[in-house]
Amino acid sequence: MRQVFISFLLLFSIVSSAEDLTVRVTGADQKALPHSVVSLKPLSGQEFSRVDLKKDMTQQQSLFTPFILAVQKGQKVQFPNKDPFRHHVYSFSKAKSFELRLYGEDEEKHVVFEKAGVVALGCNIHDNMLAFVYVTEDPVYQKTNAEGSTSFKGLPEGDYEMTVWHVDQKSRKPYKKMITVNKQLQALSVEITIKKRRQIQKKRNASGGIY
Repeated sequence: MRQVFISFLLLFSIVSSAEDLTVRVTGADQKALPHSVVSLKPLSGQEFSRVDLKKDMTQQQSLFTPFILAVQKGQKVQFPNKDPFRHHVYSFSKAKSFELRLYGEDEEKHVVFEKAGVVALGCNIHDNMLAFVYVTEDPVYQKTNAEGSTSFKGLPEGDYEMTVWHVDQKSRKPYKKMITVNKQLQALSVEITIKKRRQIQKKRNASGGIY
């Protein structure tokens, strides 16, 4: 009975030391910024096991999906072509320069992103296609939703360096802030200055032009 009680105390201690944190990202006008990447770097010795979920950057209807893809350094990303015609994906970015030469419908190629940074993607055949891969070294990261929010569940208590990146941020460096995750910190708001000219991916119309 004593052993069961001790085990219960240990379990309670583990559960009680895990906290949830919601982060909301807005511009200076307080409008939500979806597609922001929020990442956390543990500073208090917290350990996180790496989970390499399958990541896809799909080409469909002459568009990249998703527009922003967040991955961890060293991650392999698949580039499936779901269009009935060929694509030629490339990047000249410092963090990762590569070229996936012409390949057709239901073919799939992949790229490994070994260096942290921002990788801009394009297609040599379709000028409207634009997307970005944000590569982080941090073990915990998520994208914000349409309301500019994201939630981290069951974070170990302790100190973290929080990084927030948005493709249209005015600063060349991502926003960074030291935070302490505990019962007193359940929600954070982050304000980022955004450029007037926003980067978007435009759809093509039936005649091949751009909307």
